[in-house]
Amino acid sequence: MMLGAGQYQRYAPCLPPQHNVAMDDVDALPWLVEWAEALPLEPLQAWLDAAWF
Repeated sequence: MMLGAGQYQRYAPCLPPQHNVAMDDVDALPWLVEWAEALPLEPLQAWLDAAWF
C-alpha cells in the first residue's frame, strides 16, 4: 500500500433511495448540486486536518 495507515479516507455519499439519476440526466444537475452542497463536510475536514496538516 502506498499510503500509510490513516492516510486514506473515502468520502462516497449515496444518493437517497428515491432519487434514481441516470448518467445522462442533465435535468437532474440542479438537484444534484443542491444535494452535494448540503452534505456535511466537517468530519472529512477534521480528518484532513488530523491526517495531513
